[in-house]
This record gives sequence, structure tokens and C-alpha cells, in this order.
Amino acid sequence: MPLCSGTPWVTDMAATSPFTRRRWLMTGLALAGLFLVYEYTIAPRRERERQVRARIACLREETSDALKRIKGLQDLELKSAGARSELNRLDSEGPAAPPLVWVPEIVKRNFSQFGFAELKVWARNTSDEPQLPGYRRTFWCINVTMQNVPQQMSGLLLAIAQLEEKERMVRVADIAIDAGAGAPGPRTAVINISTLLRE
Repeated sequence: MPLCSGTPWVTDMAATSPFTRRRWLMTGLALAGLFLVYEYTIAPRRERERQVRARIACLREETSDALKRIKGLQDLELKSAGARSELNRLDSEGPAAPPLVWVPEIVKRNFSQFGFAELKVWARNTSDEPQLPGYRRTFWCINVTMQNVPQQMSGLLLAIAQLEEKERMVRVADIAIDAGAGAPGPRTAVINISTLLRE
């Protein structure tokens, strides 16, 4: 079948000229060489590059997590430094006398500002503070006599709030008021507090 201007269409390699065969052979060798170059140099390099990029992504994520943990530790260190500073300040502000002497005095002075003159303060028990070596927690009981509970309730609550606010080492645990079996007359408010002090 003529291709153009009478030239026959030849598919047989034997019928082609040596020059054309050589060109086809060179083209085949070039393609085979390109395939080998791709298989043994470019493809492995791309696979290594993919693996390296995946590893870099993992390392970035691990680095980000580590930085967050470090930031959390730094925040904790700042908080603990602040707490240590506060404890040292409280230690320096505390009276030289033993707590059994000065804690009842502070409590009585505070409650007297709100009209409560009749009260008793005593230490119930003392225990070591495991998380703060060198400190002891003492539990105290305060009995306040109230002549008129409805009228004096706001004063009692204000006295308790002021005690805890002014005396940083004092924590109020609970408050209870004697019901008095419904009979009129004075009632006793029982306030349990704790103090955290250096031994």
C-alpha cells in the first residue's frame, strides 16, 4: 500500500536500510538506558526523598510535642517558684512565739472586730505535710458564742472571711451552729480551721 508518492509501506526490518535499523537500534538502546537510569537512580532517589520528608514531618510533630511539654514544665517551675516565695514570705511574717500562743491571739483579735468577745480557740491535732517537708498542718477548733443568731450571722461570716483573707496560713474547713433544741438563747458556732506552718 503506497504511503505517499508511490513509496511502499514497509514493516519488515530486513527490508529497511542499515541506517534505519541502526537508528531504531540506537533509539531502543537509548530508551532501555533511560529506563535503567530511572529504575536505578531516579526512582530510588525519589523513594528516599519521600521517606526523608515523612521522617521530617514526624520529627516536626515530635519537636512540637516536646516544646509543649517543656513549656508546661517551665510554667510549673514558675508556679512552684511563686509558691516557694510565698511560703518564705509567710515564714518571715510569722511571730517568733509558738503557734499555740499566737494563733489563738490572732483569731480572738479578728473576731472581736465583729463584736464576738466570747470565744474559745484550741488546737485539736497536728500532722506533717507530706508534700511540703519541714511544714506541719495544725487543726484548730473555734467556739463562738452567738447571743442572737439571725442578727449576728452576717458578722460571723465576715469575721471568717477576713480571717482567711488576712492570715494567709489559715484555711477554714467548715462551720456549724448548734441548733439548741429549739430553745431561745445563745448558740455556739463551731468553726474548724487549719494552719500550715514551718516546724
